[in-house]
Amino acid sequence: MTGPSQISPSTIPLPGLTITQMPAASLPLSGQELVPLVQNGANVATPANNLGAGGTGGTYAYEIDVPTGLTATVTKVGTLVLFNSASMGAKSVTIPTSTGSKGIITIKDYYGSATSQYPIVPVPVTGTIKDNSQVYTPYGSITLYDSSVGWVGI
Repeated sequence: MTGPSQISPSTIPLPGLTITQMPAASLPLSGQELVPLVQNGANVATPANNLGAGGTGGTYAYEIDVPTGLTATVTKVGTLVLFNSASMGAKSVTIPTSTGSKGIITIKDYYGSATSQYPIVPVPVTGTIKDNSQVYTPYGSITLYDSSVGWVGI
C-alpha cells in the first residue's frame, strides 16, 4: 500500500481549492482511494476503507433492501440489511468470513414478519457467530461485530 510520503503531489488538491470546487467522485468507492487528512497535526493519507465502516467507525457504507424472498447475501462489512419482504418463512443472510476488521453488519426486520418460528438468521461463509445471532421479533434487529475472535452478536 502506498504510504503518505509516496503520494504524487499531482493527486493532492492544491491549496486554496475548496471542497465544493472539486469534482464528484465516481461511485461506488472501492475503498482503496487515498483520502488526505490531518492526524496529530501532521498531513497524512489513508485509504477510504479505513474511514467509517472500513475501520472502527461503525457506520454503514452499504445498504441492501430485500423486498421479496427469503435470502440475502452481504459481501462487505459496513452493510445495513433491511428485510422488507412479506414472504413468510425463515430468512437467511449469508455474511462474509470474519477478518477482524472491527466493522459491523446490521440486519433489520423492516417489514415486521420475523418470529421465533420464522427468524432471520445470519450465516457466515465460514466460522460461527458468538452470542445472539438471529432476529426473532417483529421489527427487531441484530448488529454483528467483526472482532479479532470472529463474529459477535451485539
